[in-house]
Amino acid sequence: MNLHWSGRELRGATIGFATVFAPLAAGFYLVHLSYSILSPRSDAIVDALTMFALAALVLVTSRRMFLIVQLTALGLLLCFAVWTYSDIYMRLGIADATSTVVYDRESCLYFSIVTFTTLGYGDYRPTLDGRMVAATEALTGYVFLGVLISMISSYVAVQRQEARRGR
Repeated sequence: MNLHWSGRELRGATIGFATVFAPLAAGFYLVHLSYSILSPRSDAIVDALTMFALAALVLVTSRRMFLIVQLTALGLLLCFAVWTYSDIYMRLGIADATSTVVYDRESCLYFSIVTFTTLGYGDYRPTLDGRMVAATEALTGYVFLGVLISMISSYVAVQRQEARRGR
């Protein structure tokens, strides 16, 4: 396996990954905004704009600021995503093991984390209205993991190139 990428190849891979990440991020924002319209909150638009700004920050920062800016922005974006999905589950409800629909913050946040990481313990499950939301959250979790692995491997490859050049 060839791990010696040129700067052009790294930029091409980053652009290719961004073309995959951007539509998925846009889909997430649309889901968030559509559920915010169904049950409006004063900070729903601010949440969506903050998530969009953090996603843009992840994509445009230079490689020199990688560890500080990109991972921080990605971590904040992850927290906003999980919190937003838990808000959606609080509106739609989730079913526990006895098929009782619950709406409390703790259970919905727990379900959101388990769904985002695609663990799926089975102690809670989405209601009929929340199935597509849960599927979207699981896909978003996969994308976040892919972005994180891509960012770290790109950083390691660049550091190796710079070390070989004697910088």
